[in-house]
Amino acid sequence: MKVDPVKEWIDLASQDEQSARFLTKMRPLPLEVICFHCQQAAEKWLKAVLADSRRTIPRTHDLLQLVG
Repeated sequence: MKVDPVKEWIDLASQDEQSARFLTKMRPLPLEVICFHCQQAAEKWLKAVLADSRRTIPRTHDLLQLVG
């Protein structure tokens, strides 16, 4: 069975987003961890867009590089 890279990136982004939302219920707030998961979700959403456009997905965590 062929894996759809767009769906795979979206699923991973959704997991990071759900993790960030879950962590907002903790006290004290683990802000660094929440921010990490938000950055990861944004990165994976951008990579989903690149995959959907059939563009090369660079191996980077740099959001500005992914947007550019």
